[in-house]
Amino acid sequence: MPLNVDTLTLLFDFREIPLKEPLWGKVLGGGTKVILLLTRELRRRGIRVLWLHTKSSKLKEYLHPFKVYLGLKGDDILPDEILYAVNGRLYRHGIMSGGIFKLSKVKEKYSTFIVNIQSHNLFEKGLTLFVDAHYVHTSPLLTRRESVKRKIKVKCLELLKMLIERRRPLFIANSKYTAREVARAYGDVKRVVIPPPVDVVSFLSEGRRHLQRKRPEMVVCVSRFHPYKNLELVLDVAEGVRGARFVVCALRDDDRYLIKLRREVIKRELDNVYFIVNPRFEDLVRVVSKASLYLHPTMLEAFGIPVVEALSAGTIPIVPYEGGPWQDVLEEGKIGCGFAFRDAREAIDLIRGLICSERESRRLMPMRKRGMSRALLFSPSKVALKWLSLMKASVKGRSHGVGGD
Repeated sequence: MPLNVDTLTLLFDFREIPLKEPLWGKVLGGGTKVILLLTRELRRRGIRVLWLHTKSSKLKEYLHPFKVYLGLKGDDILPDEILYAVNGRLYRHGIMSGGIFKLSKVKEKYSTFIVNIQSHNLFEKGLTLFVDAHYVHTSPLLTRRESVKRKIKVKCLELLKMLIERRRPLFIANSKYTAREVARAYGDVKRVVIPPPVDVVSFLSEGRRHLQRKRPEMVVCVSRFHPYKNLELVLDVAEGVRGARFVVCALRDDDRYLIKLRREVIKRELDNVYFIVNPRFEDLVRVVSKASLYLHPTMLEAFGIPVVEALSAGTIPIVPYEGGPWQDVLEEGKIGCGFAFRDAREAIDLIRGLICSERESRRLMPMRKRGMSRALLFSPSKVALKWLSLMKASVKGRSHGVGGD
């Protein structure tokens, strides 16, 4: 690698759907937010950003709805250049021949640090050669189980293991929890923790407007309508706390799951549960900032971007004990800005107690302020500095410590 790196290349593979189809949850997840916000922040700092996409498409037009949803303006979330790795041709066992060739050409042309931003989606297709690091924002163990369901050939997984042993790539985990999962999945590999960038500014400004006000007895949840997100837990808790409103702001993903949840609401007569499907960014900010509490139902979540958004809005999060939201975002309660539960019964008891505290005026104010301060650590500017340090360290040949344990 040259003596200086002035370019970051992000390798990814968006799952494309027709723009008129409003199933945004299928493609607009944590990985997409990382790509867009990281691109914007690094370009503002003078770093050239390339996107190496695995499909040939009108990517700029395709991203327009996501810009609208995320409240991002202008073209600064777009890269300096978009390259396309392959034309859909695959070798046996899922090895992308064209992608490997294109990566080598990018290395020759640019002084760049190449990151596979959708690590396990593309990693299992063999796109490991000439990549400097793999960014992991979901549990590799969960991904492996999904891969078995997709009947990926055993030879492909054997090849993966061989490539890891030979090249020993760097894994960038989005949390300490994810870094431990990477070690469990792939052994003692090189890994470093860099959290995802979170657009906290909009939530902070709106949250401060409501900070001095008595907030309504409302619990909000931000998610996607997908079985993995475990939104049934919201219904279970709402059934136990009838006096509070529960608002689920979620993107469409699995419509059968959404229908199932709506039928369950009718069956249980949960008139305190409301669904906001495909909320606009400004609506999402407004709802989260007005709520008293935030409930995160997903078990074993790698990080939990909505938890940081809730903190920045001054909304107190309640999250599962296992996973990144509790271990990384809330520092296992050491900061004093959130709570954790093991099951629905514990979540019900927590929410009941906190709602009583909300009624007693401003007892929760110090906790809300601590949460806002904590959220600033995950701002795009702070996260960009970590990426810049990593790129500089890679140039100097500095050995990366094994983080996350």
